[in-house]
Amino acid sequence: MEFKISYIYTIFSPEDAAFDQALIDSLMADFELLTTFLDHTMTPGNITLGTFVNDVTVTILQGSTVRTNIYGSVSYAFLHGVTVNGANVIQTDLVAFNDVVHAIDAVIHVFQ
Repeated sequence: MEFKISYIYTIFSPEDAAFDQALIDSLMADFELLTTFLDHTMTPGNITLGTFVNDVTVTILQGSTVRTNIYGSVSYAFLHGVTVNGANVIQTDLVAFNDVVHAIDAVIHVFQ
């Protein structure tokens, strides 16, 4: 039996080092702020490394857009660099339940 995984969300997850303590404290103290923050890290659908496109905007759950950029060819994108709103993608295509996660080295700033 073969299973086809359908990803519901793509998540751009900042690594631990991307957070300063003040941001962590703020997020832990305010559920609405935490929800807004999480909405800034997720987009509906399946964006894997092989489907990243250079200089494209992607709408996130919050309604704003983030820009993806590829430096180098797609097949060598991880070595040459992929960014999301300037944050470097440092790990790609991590599967979590039915989502795909990309670890990034910074918090994406799109708050309006």
